Amino acid sequence: MQFRNLGRTGLKVTAVGFGGIPIMGANCPVGCVPEDEAVRVVRYALDKGINFIDTARSYSDSERRIGLAIRGRSPRPYIATKTYIDRKGENLERFSRDIDESLAALGVDSIDLYQIHYIDQGFELAFGPRGAVAQMQKAKEEGKIRHIGVTAHDPDMAVRALETGEFETVQVPYNVVKAEAAQKLFPYCLEHDIGVICMKPIAGGALATPHELQQHLAGKDLPTATNALRFVLSQPAVSVAIPGMDSTLEVDENAAVAAGEAIEPLSGSEIERIRERLALLGEQFCHNCAYCDAVCSAELPLSEIFKLERYYKLYALRDLAQQRFKELHRSADECLDCKKCEEKCPYRVPIRERLKEAARLLSES
Repeated sequence: MQFRNLGRTGLKVTAVGFGGIPIMGANCPVGCVPEDEAVRVVRYALDKGINFIDTARSYSDSERRIGLAIRGRSPRPYIATKTYIDRKGENLERFSRDIDESLAALGVDSIDLYQIHYIDQGFELAFGPRGAVAQMQKAKEEGKIRHIGVTAHDPDMAVRALETGEFETVQVPYNVVKAEAAQKLFPYCLEHDIGVICMKPIAGGALATPHELQQHLAGKDLPTATNALRFVLSQPAVSVAIPGMDSTLEVDENAAVAAGEAIEPLSGSEIERIRERLALLGEQFCHNCAYCDAVCSAELPLSEIFKLERYYKLYALRDLAQQRFKELHRSADECLDCKKCEEKCPYRVPIRERLKEAARLLSES
């Protein structure tokens, strides 16, 4: 299988959350997708021709749900999953166990693409006699996985990983407002025939207008997922994009963009309009990856709060955003100032500062 020719769009489906990204807090937030609906959406996407599904060990029970959806499919879609390196180096064998657990959860004999998840952290531990790469190579020899890849949020770190010659694919964020990967990483991938999987093509939802808001925003010229995907998929280096989808409506929209052989790039004026609008959120805004939710000592629904801040700033839906925030029954004062969220955030968002600002906006009379 040549990963440079995967097809032009993929499906990122996870257990719970918004835009396909899992929320790992104690309570399931508003917007959770029930299991039967998640399975239905995946099967619908496959019927529409989407042929690549990305997931991870850390995405709650995503792998199991995907396994239910692909059971009996022939041919089945390409399946990509991933796991983290133990950064402390105390339990390196866990990486191999995670591969076995992914196989069992997905219900497959072999995983098409297995990736080191977020190599930005724990880079040195990936290599060496007992490192993650060695364990992936062994699993490949045993037929458990077919191809080896890596994911990174820093394009320079991605290039550093690829220069080792160990990886066939790289998964990185790339979109209208975060386009650094096109500077050095994409030319490297084209030169070395490395497959590029684009995550965050819609910037965690910031580059699209949520369907739940459309009734409040009728007649307004607003960002669309279609334009965001056009920008990404017209980039020659991108093999596959994985926008999160949690409804058949979103599947239809995204699949339509990728249906043609040629995808018209955005014009300079279209790009500028999008960037001007996103400037309302500031330079460092939440991309809805929800990593912060998973480590918050106070179990605050951080990504949900920042989503409501986006409703307030980007769509001027002040009353709706404030009402939803009130219904959370949580306060920024509950923050324990432990810094775990900021240490985990791959986008270096000053979360504690942004949380106070968001709570102020969403609470003011």
